[in-house]
This record gives sequence, C-alpha cells and structure tokens, in this order.
Amino acid sequence: LTSSSEKQLYPTGNKANADLVDYDDSFPSYSVVALGNNSITYTIENLDKNDYGRYYLYLEYFIPSTFAASALIKVDINGVTQFNEANSLLLPILYEDNVTKDSDGNKVFETTRYGDEMSPSQKKLNKWNVVGLYESTYSTTMPVVFELNKEKIEISITNLSSDYFYLGKLFLK
Repeated sequence: LTSSSEKQLYPTGNKANADLVDYDDSFPSYSVVALGNNSITYTIENLDKNDYGRYYLYLEYFIPSTFAASALIKVDINGVTQFNEANSLLLPILYEDNVTKDSDGNKVFETTRYGDEMSPSQKKLNKWNVVGLYESTYSTTMPVVFELNKEKIEISITNLSSDYFYLGKLFLK
C-alpha cells in the first residue's frame, strides 16, 4: 500500500434504535442501520495529497440474529465501483466453539463412549466485529484494495442483503 496513515471514518445514515432486532443500549452512539438496498456514506472532506494512495477498508458491523448467512455489500468510491469484485463483498457471520473451559482456560470437548473427542457445535457471535473487506469468493489472503486519490472522498456501502444490519466505523489502513 502506498499510504502509511490510518484513518477512522464515521457513518451518516439512519441511526440504530431500540425498535430494531437485537438493538442494545450499549451500541456505539454513531452506529447506523443499513436497510436493504440502502447506502451508508462515509466521507473524507480534506484528504491530504500525501495521503493519496491505496487502502484496505475495515468495517465495524453487527449482524442481527435473524441473519442465516453473511451480509452482502457493494462499495462505491465517489459514486464509482472501482473494480467488479467491489459489487459483492461479504460481512461474515462469525462463530465460536460452544464448549466449556477448564480452570486453566482450555477447551473441554465432549467425548464418545470410546473416549474420542467430538467436534463441538458452533454458536453465532452476536457482537460487534471489525473485518477487512474481502471479495465474496475469498480468492486472496488479503482484503481488496481501494484507490483514494481525491481531496473529497465519499465511500458508499450499499446493503445487498434482504435484511438490515448495523454499521459502525470504517477504518482505512
């Protein structure tokens, strides 16, 4: 990447509220709700020319328990889709093992009648996550890269899923 500076951007859009599924008073005050086919905008008013360059985008988000699959989004920079993969980026649902832990913090797995450990069931993590934006097939090990080379930048995140989810800060790295 050509820029060494990291930035945090705050969203503009519909504020998250208590009428929505899984909303909690502990949600960040800047969080917004991304409704189906709605766009949430993040703006940089005065990007210094020294900061022009390529950035990974990391997004803070919360997917409600009503989702059965990862959220699908589209990203436009100043109204333009920079590359085809930016039309279908995933915000994954994250899971953890549903196991107990011993006094040392080690996972304790159930065993079969023969003493073999069994694979644990998974439980969905209903919490705020921050992930880099990857194209939907995960064909690379790194997040996709966006070119930011204007003084005013508007980054639009469009929800392509049928249900809503919550968005927080956007990090440029």
